[in-house]
Amino acid sequence: SDTTQRTIEEITARVEENVQTFQQIVASTNQQQLGIEQVMGALQNIRQASQQTAAGTREVEAASANLTELAQALMALAERYRH
Repeated sequence: SDTTQRTIEEITARVEENVQTFQQIVASTNQQQLGIEQVMGALQNIRQASQQTAAGTREVEAASANLTELAQALMALAERYRH
């Protein structure tokens, strides 16, 4: 009877330890999942910022081309009035 009682207590203690270990694993897995989601969000933000930067660069290039054309037209007009 005492041996059976001790065996049951040991089994119960080991089961409790395993449950605690499992709970720690679940908590760690949840933390890792949150970390992965944060990284994914950061990568999405970087992608959006890159796209916005590329769009801004295209706008600057277009504006620069327009300014160049306007400068050339102005120089042509100034040349006409000199002669």
